[in-house]
Amino acid sequence: MNYTIDKNFFDKFDWGCYMEGYKEAAILLLNSLPEDQNKINRNIIFPVLFIIRHFLELSFKEILSHEEFINNSVELEKGHNLNQLWNKVKPKILQIIDKKTQYNKNIYPYTSKIKKVDKLVNFFERYDTGSFSFR
Repeated sequence: MNYTIDKNFFDKFDWGCYMEGYKEAAILLLNSLPEDQNKINRNIIFPVLFIIRHFLELSFKEILSHEEFINNSVELEKGHNLNQLWNKVKPKILQIIDKKTQYNKNIYPYTSKIKKVDKLVNFFERYDTGSFSFR
């Protein structure tokens, strides 16, 4: 079967469309790995890491683009530095969490997810600062 994609289908300002594609690709690749670690093709880890990193980057840019839309700004985030992007996004997420948990004091599910993203960002910043190590 032959698939074609019209480039006009994708809105260059819609990071979410791309983000979802990278997320689905990572899930498909990870789910296709054999359970037996000795049978895993070690070469696949680099594309998987790149896809996961790019998903994170696009996720952060998606969040920031929504704020830009709300504030009538047209400046899109450029660059690949996850740490810089996360440092812009994290306070916004924490502010939303703070509002959500104002009456419900059970914030553990939120804070544990924030810690997981912190770890991912730190991992990628340590091993792939400019987004070129796993390409």
